[in-house]
Amino acid sequence: MNAGLDFLQRLALLVWLAVLLLFLSSLTAFFFASRRVRLDITVSWFRHRPLGRTTLRPLLLTVAVAIVCALLVQISPLETPTMRIALVLVGAGVTWVSFDWTWKQITAWVNHQAEENLAWRERTQAAVEELRRQFDAEASRQTACRLLQDVLAASHVYFYARSADSFSLTAAAPSPPESDVSFSRASLLRQELTNGHTYRCLRVMEPNGRSRRMWSKGMPARLEAEQSLLASVDAHVVVPMQDGAGLPGLFVLGPRRGGEGYSCEHLRFAEAIARQLVSSLAVAELTQAATASASESAVEQAARRAAKATRTHLTPPDRFELPDLDFAAEYWMGDIPGGAFYDIVSVPNRAAAFFLAEVPGPDEEAAVRLVQLQALLRTRARAYTEDLAELLESTQRALGPNAVGRPPVGLFCARYVAGSGKLQYLNAGVYPPLLIRRTSEGAEIMRLSCGGPPIGIGPEGPRQVGEVEIHSGDLVAIGSAGLAQAPGPECEVWGEPRYIDTVQSWESQRARDIAHLTLHSVYEFTGKNMQAPPRMLIILRPC
Repeated sequence: MNAGLDFLQRLALLVWLAVLLLFLSSLTAFFFASRRVRLDITVSWFRHRPLGRTTLRPLLLTVAVAIVCALLVQISPLETPTMRIALVLVGAGVTWVSFDWTWKQITAWVNHQAEENLAWRERTQAAVEELRRQFDAEASRQTACRLLQDVLAASHVYFYARSADSFSLTAAAPSPPESDVSFSRASLLRQELTNGHTYRCLRVMEPNGRSRRMWSKGMPARLEAEQSLLASVDAHVVVPMQDGAGLPGLFVLGPRRGGEGYSCEHLRFAEAIARQLVSSLAVAELTQAATASASESAVEQAARRAAKATRTHLTPPDRFELPDLDFAAEYWMGDIPGGAFYDIVSVPNRAAAFFLAEVPGPDEEAAVRLVQLQALLRTRARAYTEDLAELLESTQRALGPNAVGRPPVGLFCARYVAGSGKLQYLNAGVYPPLLIRRTSEGAEIMRLSCGGPPIGIGPEGPRQVGEVEIHSGDLVAIGSAGLAQAPGPECEVWGEPRYIDTVQSWESQRARDIAHLTLHSVYEFTGKNMQAPPRMLIILRPC
């Protein structure tokens, strides 16, 4: 009978010890767990209100005291009631004092950890913000190295960027290493850094800093060679950059200046800097491209303004009339100055000279060449009024010293003497003017292409001057290449058929109206697009 009672008492004692152990384990897990634990208990017949933080401590203290008192009662069955009550009271007091001291220590440790975590979050946020303000790639890399060195108290920080077949040094703080080291893109180090969905820091030295760490399970010979390579730059931690599934670069951290190892907070800080550097480099690349584009646009706009200003020095066409020829010219200029101009010059013997020139090249340079070309043509139009070929040859000789290495110049020259009914012309590489003649069978189109290549294309032989008769009802349209090639909104060019039909539809109008209405039709066809080279048209209409 007594043996049965002793067995029951020992069984009860074991049960209470198990309960106490479970309670202590739960309490320890509650305070020391790295993650928050949420326990939801729902009772079907009523709901408890969540316990406030102020009620948790008394509840745990009550449970602990109850368990200790129960154990003391169980282990003292042979003692007198007075002794057992005394034991219970002493156990309760000791439990209360021990629990209170333990609670305060744990609370202080938890608060300290929370303050440390908050401080590291603030440091990380401040560093990331400083790095985010960098818009230059080189400055971003250098700033990242400096931040890692200053915040982590590292003796040195090196940044290696990905190149064609290796990772090469591109930034360092405070100074580059003495040995020129690069890491192969096929190395064990790269394989280890990119192992997993999220890249993590890799410790290559033990925390004590005196022995190498076996950080890879690859071939021992390769591992030893790469360990020696890392040791040559005194590497303790390698921090990867992650751009999707790629590794655009890595940081090498040297030992800390105080001799301590790198903690988890240090590694998390380094990973945050590496993540931000990926974004900063992407922003820097876009900023550089935008800056280059803006700079090019600014230079282009300045050149266009200069070209437009230079074009104001062109002498306007002479104002005069011929008794048997109605002639006029129209010029349209958008936002692109271009290198084209026309001129009409009165020459002796009641004659007129007509010029249309196209000078390719940069806007500013083309505008200067146009002013020079017009001056040469005007002086020679009166000197060589009877010979267009010699006029062109003389102009070419004058342009010779300045034409070396520059694009060739296209030029159309024509001469009409009042009462002759004949138009002499010479086409040196411009869009062929059109002679539109009405016949009994319909419109006949003749292209005035006789002449030769543009000015400035190698050795040239004698140029051939063409001559056509023009009568009342005929119409000569001398247009620039930008006229027929004007693109519409759907990338369809205006084209020569529209050019001819438009001119013919206004043939009963005066020459001035035909030129104006034709250019306006082109402008409407392009959707009023101003981003186009100049368009010009000279109309000759025999009376």
